[in-house]
Parts: sequence; structure tokens; C-alpha cells
Amino acid sequence: MIPDPPTPSLCLFKEVRVDVNPEAFDSVIQFRAPSTSIIPSRNSQPKRYIPKHPPVFRTEEDFTRWNIASESSIHFGRSDCYPRSLLWRVLDCGRVLRIQSVDLSKSSGPKKLANISHEEDNEARFVLQFHFPGPLRRGGVAFADADDGDSLHVFVLSASNELYTLALKRSFFGSTSASEADIEGWCQIYKPASLNFTTPHSFFARSALELIIGLNDGRLVRLTRKAGHNGSTWHEVAYNDGKWGSSLRSLVRWQGMNTIAFDGITLEKNTVQAIGPSPDQKHLWVVCLDHTLKAWNLEQGKTVYVNDLLGVAREPQDTVKYLLDPHNHNLMQILPVEETAEGDHYYVMTYSPHDLGQFKVWGVRNADAADRGIRDLYPDDALRPPDPDPNPESKAIWKVVDFKAKIAKDGHLKIWLLMRSQRNYKVYNLDLPAEDIGRSLNIIWRRSWTISNRETLHTDQPPNTSDAGAEGVMESWANFLLDPTRYPDRLIEMALRSYIATRKLNISLDPKASPRVQAPLAISSSVRLQRRASDDTDFDNYRLALEQEWTILWQEIRDLDSSRCDVLSLAYDHDVDYPWLVFTDACSAIRKCGKTEIIIHNDKDILSSTQSLLPTPSIENGRVPILPDELSAVVAAAATLRQSFNDGLRRTCGSVLTTELWQDSSYSVAARMEDIYQRCDFANEIDEDGLSRAESKLPKDSSRLGKLQNSHFEDIIKDLPRSIPTNDSSLRFTKFGLSIVVRGAQEMIKVHEQILTDLLVLLIILQEEFNLPEKPMLDFKAASLFLELSRLLKETQLMQWTVRATRLESAPIQAGPRSNKSSSETQPLKPISILEGVFAKDVKSRSCDDQSQSETLLQDIQDVLVYVVGGNGEPLTLDPPIESILCNLLSHGNIDLATDFLRFVPSTAWAVYLKGRLHLLKGEYTEAAIAFKSASFKL
Repeated sequence: MIPDPPTPSLCLFKEVRVDVNPEAFDSVIQFRAPSTSIIPSRNSQPKRYIPKHPPVFRTEEDFTRWNIASESSIHFGRSDCYPRSLLWRVLDCGRVLRIQSVDLSKSSGPKKLANISHEEDNEARFVLQFHFPGPLRRGGVAFADADDGDSLHVFVLSASNELYTLALKRSFFGSTSASEADIEGWCQIYKPASLNFTTPHSFFARSALELIIGLNDGRLVRLTRKAGHNGSTWHEVAYNDGKWGSSLRSLVRWQGMNTIAFDGITLEKNTVQAIGPSPDQKHLWVVCLDHTLKAWNLEQGKTVYVNDLLGVAREPQDTVKYLLDPHNHNLMQILPVEETAEGDHYYVMTYSPHDLGQFKVWGVRNADAADRGIRDLYPDDALRPPDPDPNPESKAIWKVVDFKAKIAKDGHLKIWLLMRSQRNYKVYNLDLPAEDIGRSLNIIWRRSWTISNRETLHTDQPPNTSDAGAEGVMESWANFLLDPTRYPDRLIEMALRSYIATRKLNISLDPKASPRVQAPLAISSSVRLQRRASDDTDFDNYRLALEQEWTILWQEIRDLDSSRCDVLSLAYDHDVDYPWLVFTDACSAIRKCGKTEIIIHNDKDILSSTQSLLPTPSIENGRVPILPDELSAVVAAAATLRQSFNDGLRRTCGSVLTTELWQDSSYSVAARMEDIYQRCDFANEIDEDGLSRAESKLPKDSSRLGKLQNSHFEDIIKDLPRSIPTNDSSLRFTKFGLSIVVRGAQEMIKVHEQILTDLLVLLIILQEEFNLPEKPMLDFKAASLFLELSRLLKETQLMQWTVRATRLESAPIQAGPRSNKSSSETQPLKPISILEGVFAKDVKSRSCDDQSQSETLLQDIQDVLVYVVGGNGEPLTLDPPIESILCNLLSHGNIDLATDFLRFVPSTAWAVYLKGRLHLLKGEYTEAAIAFKSASFKL
């Protein structure tokens, strides 16, 4: 079969990736699950405890066991519960289950977690970690909410076929005292008789009182219990030969000839891969290994529908060709929908990896009526996944790993799709309007996929220190590699231990000291300053040796970090249309892109071919706006021009711009632009080749830089966040939500700073080389653009400082009301950025009642940026927010930070007075007196 020609996907979404390690070591409440062993031992007794010391990973094996999950996903509970978004991870070779809240926000109103009396403790800060006697079965974790909403039921199947039922109160996540009850009171074990002769392959919690287990011989086992029963006993019913039965004969099966060897067990061809209940709970839908879709009537206990996943009648001998991969259980979604005009009560969406991969959407009117009650909505369309790699010479093999779908309130069909090729992955989205559902979709389906952009916060290359001395090498590499936003401390510490062992250094790490402080010391101790034969000091080789050692340490860190970034699952919160990516040691929230980000992350060709997926630009002040594809071309041209600069010119340009932006200048705008042009020596540094490459990015009808107009610049920057609307939301960010918002803000600041710098440099070059008096450019007024770009770039540089500047604060976790130790005694101080500690924590989260959480997260991030500069939508001076930051630094005694911040401080009376206060703190009394006297003259 010939595949459809590939269509490039428009980037409308963006990842925000964060670490999922617990905030503090004593925020992890450890539980040792009971054992059924007939030989009691000390380690087999149930136990609850809280660690007294942070974990230390001596080897990479230890690091992997306790940080790299083998399975992980997110359970989304009832919308009226908190916590409701729970990340679960399987660690320690399958023996440990860790559960933690990943809710972004919570109500700050009167509703609180049970057993918590103080508002400041009203957050699910604690992590629950369960240690089991033996390894868990792969795919053997399932969640269900209790009807009362206060309890969460976690079901765990062990490799020895023991079923654990954990009835967790949600207050366990918010208070240490809530979980002090006897473990055996809420953790029960049951040994299903149905599993004595067979092996589970799939596991599904239909409710807190009903479980479905798919066996390797093709049968299903239904476990039920009565309300109020604790899970120590279950009623078992096995599905066999078209009906439910509980006889011994139904528990023993002979293996057939058509079997598959998988993970040490033998699977029959009709083994169930995916399970899902119908919305009315009357039928159970399954996808089997033999490429069939089945529906079972739960009341009658029999199969009422069987069909090929692609609706094709196949000969029995062809079954082997179409067997499914036993690894992939993500093959089906059940979509509740209001009854359609055709009488469909709900849809069943399936995916088959065969015939180039195809989705099917089945409308269900009456599942018991077989073909008369179930129809293929698109019998003539091949609904294939997008092609992630349209290059015909590529040898990469991409597979659909997971997909999620829902019918939204407006009737739209929303699909999220995760595709992977080895460690590479891509996330796609399809939003199909209600009026297109049930119609022919070939063209719309193929052209409407959009894609999510991976996080780009730390994709930069290591520093170029070719012209730096030894001190410059150390400083550049430390700033690059040890940036607090780049790698977590535990990763740097483990890499540092490996580096010390590899280099055989005679040093030991201080467990109380930060690895970011100890890394430069280790590098310095590994290199000795030698003397040349001429008896002078060999600084050149010393500098090269330092750079080599930093590179070795960086490689150690990258090797460890690569194992943390393997994608495990796609999670989807149907209630608020919110996708997540879950990795082995991280997770990514997926947010919408802002309008400026859309033109940055998409080239002009993609934007031109996908205009129908974008909002129609509105006419403002009688001027027709420039289309996004042309704006993207201008952004690409400005970036290409900057990329043509050598390293020396980039450093010079950055230094000159920063100095010019923050100094009080009495010169005209034209003189300031000319001064920057000359100080950067653009006339000699930029050659014709660089300009030609920049012009090649422009559209054909305006392929000369000299044809650019003010409107090109204005339309690019007009959608940068400028104001915070009135927000009467009662939602506040959780600690985890704050980390998501701050991480997203960091990346957005970086992107904005780069594009504003590129546009400002392009503007200066246009003014000095193209907008000549004898031949001026049309509709080009550089002065107004320079002032606006300079103002925005100043704001962005101020935001960037709040990201990079950190101070030590104690973690807000306490061991509990019975602890006699203060927080400072039990918890090490950790670096917190000024952006998070001063600004982000005071911003309210917006409500997602009328929009998706992906849109809300974008707006939350933009609100934080605007809050830093005190924006209200109108051009304003930065003096008040700058003075406010300096006041905060002085009140906290952050002398070094305040001294570094002086570069931004204006010469207003209040600012000069604050400078005097800083001099007092530093013991510089003469300078303080001068500052106070100067401030008094300005009042």
C-alpha cells in the first residue's frame, strides 16, 4: 500500500519538563508492605518510617535503582478531590511503588485535606513510597477512586500473583500523622485462585470494587468485592468459551498451537491486550493479540461482538501475520458522547500498527446487536498517524506508543498521540470539529495534525573558552554546567563520584556540601600547573587540561542524564484537556504556545501551508496585519544574521547592548544606534555572505532586507505578554505547580531575550547600512522601534536576572507535629531563584473552567513574567520594580546579590538611598554617607 505524501505539522504546543524527585528527603513516608511468607523475618513485618538522612548513591547502579523508573504514569481522580493528579513510579527493580501529587494548583478556600488544621500545611507535600517483598508484575498497577472521594484505592499485582489492595486516605499526602494507623488496616493481600495455573498479562480497575485481569491463555478473570470489604477476599469469576464460569475446569487451560513467547511466558493468540468499559458499564471492550476487537456483555457473560481491528475479513492462516506486539497495551479508547443524529451512544477508537498503521472509530448504537448496532464511521478512509520523519532516506522506525482521545463539550474530537523511535519521540495533537465527525476525513485528517515542541531551555553548546585564561575556563564551565536549572543536585553528585573514581582522585565528597561547590574543587585537584623546560609556568597546557577535565565531567553527567529522559507514557487529564509526558525520572506538562512562539517555532513554509489551523489575524487601526509566515521569515532572517557572527563578535555585541540599555544616555536615538554600530564594528565584522544568508530566509516577494518595514517588527512583538488581567481565581499554585510555572517562565524568558536581541541587532544594521539619507527605506522609522525594542529587552534582561540569581532557603517540609527539630535542623538549605521566591509564589493560577489546562498554563507563565516588571499594559518605567527587588534583597541580607543587581538600579532618589543602605551593610560608611546626601538632594 502506498502511503499518503507527508504533510509538515504545525507546532502549537510546548513541553515544560521538571524533575520529579521529592522536595526533601523527609517528605518521603516509607511503608513496608506485609508479606505472605510463612517464615517471618524482621524485614517481612509491616513498618512505617520517615528517613532521618538524605539518600547517598555510591554507585551508578544505586542511582539507577532509586531514580530511574521502569514504569510510570499519572492517575487523574475525581475533579472534586485533592490531590487528584497522582504520579506513580515503579523503582528498585520493580520492588518499590512511589506515589506523589502533581497537581498544579489547589483552592485556597476553606476546603482542606482531612486531619490538617493549618492553612500553611494544606497541601499534598508528602510522597508515599511502598516497599514490597518481591518484584511487581509489569503492568500490575491500577488505581480507582472510592465513591466517597476521600479514599484512593491502589491495586498492585506482584510477580508471585499476590493482589495488594491499598486503601489510601488522601490526607496521607498532606500530613504525617494521617498515615500513622496500622498498615494492615488499609493494606490487604489476596491470592487469586485463578492465577494458580495461569499468568496475568493485562490488569484493569473498573472501579474500587471490581477488577479485570487478562490471562495469558486468553481468558479474563473478574474480581468483585462488596462495599465496605477491605480487599482481603474477592469473588472470582472466569470468562471461558463465551460465558462466565467459576468451575475448576475454567481455571485450567491447555496451550494451543498459535502462541507467542513474551517476557518468559507463553501467550495464546486471543490474549487480551487492552481493556475498557462502556460508559453505561454494561459491556466490556477488549483488543486481543490476534488483531480483534471484542465486546462482552457483562450481565450475560458472553461475547456479543467480534471484528478485525481494521474491519477486514481475514483467513485463519493470515492470523499470524497480524498478531499485535505484546508490549503495547495502548490500543483502544472509549469515548462517551451525547447521542448523535445517527443514534450512536458512544465511540470506540482503536489503533492497529498494521497496513502502515491505522485508526478506526466505531460508533456504538447497540453493542448487543453486533454489526447492526456497531458501525465504522470512516469505512473508506485510512486514518493513519502522521509521519514524524518524511525524509525518504531515513532509516528511523517510528511507532505509535500511546494515544488518548475524548469528545469535548463542543463536540470536537481531540486526539493526543505519542510516537517513538528508540530514544527520540514526538507528540501530536488533532482537533477535529464536530461537523467533520462521520464525514470523509482523508484530507482533513492528514493536514490537521499539530505537534508539540520539546523543551529548549538547555540545548546550548558548552562554552567556547579558546581565548580565556585558566580562571575564565573555570568560571565559564561552572556557570554552564552547574546552572541550578540544568541538572539536579543528585545527578551532579553521582557524576562527580564516578568522575573521582575514574580519575582516581584522592578526595572524598562532603555529604553536607553542595556538589555544585565541590565540582570545581575536584576539577582543580585533578590538574597540576607544570613548568616548561624554559622554567616558566605552562599556563597554556594548564588551561587546556582544565577544559578537558570539565568536558569529561560533562560527559559523565550527560550519560547519566540520558537515562532519565526515556519516555514511558502519555498521560491525559480528560476533565481539563491536559496531556503529560512521563519519563523515567521526569515529567513534562504540555502547554499551548503563545502567538510569538508560534512564529518562532515554525518556518514560513509550514505556516503558509497550515493557515487554516491558525486564528485569522484581525485588522487593527485600519491596517491589514502581516501574516504569520512572513513574520516567521523575518525572525529567521534576524536569527541567521546573528548566527553568522563569530564568538568574539557575539560577546562584544552582548556586552555593548547591555551597557547601552542600562546607562542613562542624553544622546539622541540616532546617535545611540550609530554608537552601537561602531563599537561592535559591524561594518567590518559582517560580510556579504552573512547578509545574503539572512536575506535568503525572507519571502520571495520581499527578499531584500531593505524592504522591511516597521510593521514587520511591530507585529512580531505586539503579542508579547504585557498585562495581567483581573484574576478573581481562588486557586494558588502548589509547590509542584510552582516548579512547572517557573520552569516554563525560564524558557519563555530565554526565547524572548534571543528574539528581541536579534531584532534589535537587525534594526541597527538596517538603519546604518540600508536606511541611507540618499535612499531611505519605505515606512521605516528606526527611532520608535529602537525605543520599544530596548524597553522590552531591558524588561527581559531583568527577568533573566531573577532566573539566574538564587539564594538559599529552607524547604517547606516538616517531619510532622511530633518532631522536636526545627526545619533548619532537619533540612539543608536549597537554592531558590528570585523569580520563584519573590514573584511567582504570589501569582494566582487562572481557572480552567472555560479553557483547557494547556491554555491556562501558558497564561500563568505569562502572568509571572509581567508581574516581575509590574506591567499593567502600558509602557512604564522599570524603576519601581527594580527598587522593589533591591529592597527585598537588602531585607534578606543578600549583600552579594544586591551588589550584582546594582547594574540595573536607576539614579532615582529612592534607588540612591537604597544604595546607601547597601553600603552600610557592607561597612562602607563613607560611600553610604555620600549616597544618603545625594538622595536628599533628589527629593
